[in-house]
Amino acid sequence: MTNVIEPVRRRRLLATVGASLTVATAGCEGFPEPGGPWRQLTFGTIQVDEAENSWVVSFTLRKQHQGPEDLKAFHDVRVHGYDRNRTEVCSKRIGTIEDEYPGGSGLPVEMECSAFPTMLTYSAAESPCDENITTTLSVAVYDEEDGWLVVEGRDCGEGLPPEPRDPGGE
Repeated sequence: MTNVIEPVRRRRLLATVGASLTVATAGCEGFPEPGGPWRQLTFGTIQVDEAENSWVVSFTLRKQHQGPEDLKAFHDVRVHGYDRNRTEVCSKRIGTIEDEYPGGSGLPVEMECSAFPTMLTYSAAESPCDENITTTLSVAVYDEEDGWLVVEGRDCGEGLPPEPRDPGGE
C-alpha cells in the first residue's frame, strides 16, 4: 500500500513543520533570527589519506548565504588543520568565496598536513562578531568512533586554534 498525503494536507504538514523549526530554533545560538541575514562556511564530506611523509585532507567547502548581496562574500578565506595538541599541522589559502557552487556540491579542496589533523576550521576577514549579519565559520572534529563531525561554528572573539569541541555534544 502506498502512503500518499493529499496535496492540502501535505502543505499544512510542511507549513507546520517549518513553523515548528522556526520556533524551536529562534533565539538559539548558531541560528539567525527568522528571516535575518546570515552566511556560513561549512564542510562537506572529509577524507584523510596517509601519504609517504604526510596526510592528505580532501573535502568540499560549502558556502551558504541569505540576505543582502553586499554581505554574501567571504574574503581571505583559509582552512586550518590542528592535531590533538591544538598545534597547527596544515593551512591552505583559499581566497575569496562569493557564490554558491553549482548543484550545491561545494568547492573541492585538498591540502597536505604534516600530521593527522583532528580538527579543521576556517578563518576569513569576516567574523562571527559581525553586527550586520550572522556569520558562521564551522569547526569539524575527528572522533575515533564516528569519523568527522561538523559540530559548531567558532564564537565571537574565539581565535585560532579553536577551543576543544566535544564531538558527542556533551
